[in-house]
Amino acid sequence: MYDFTVDSIQDMIEFFEWNRHMEGKKDRNVLYFAVCQWSLDGVWKSLEMIQNRPCWNWDAVRSHILTWFWFHSDEVYQIKQALSISVADQPIVVARIINIEGSRQQFERKLKW
Repeated sequence: MYDFTVDSIQDMIEFFEWNRHMEGKKDRNVLYFAVCQWSLDGVWKSLEMIQNRPCWNWDAVRSHILTWFWFHSDEVYQIKQALSISVADQPIVVARIINIEGSRQQFERKLKW
């Protein structure tokens, strides 16, 4: 099971600098990624470039994101509007996917210590 959320709208350079810092943490259950063109197709294209977690079920991830777009159409529109009026040089949408089962297992392992 996976969860998809929109985190923020920010400048592309800021995101890449922040993401470089996050890479050191290596939490394999959380993935932040940038979407330049805010649409379902734009999200798919962004995911194609980052599918570096082979243990994830990418069909389930895409299905969850499709469901999110379906049930959050008002939010999708608001994000598009916010992107169009953003003052950032190169505005992007920062989104997050969480592998819920993997996070639960990681948490349980930490509790056993």
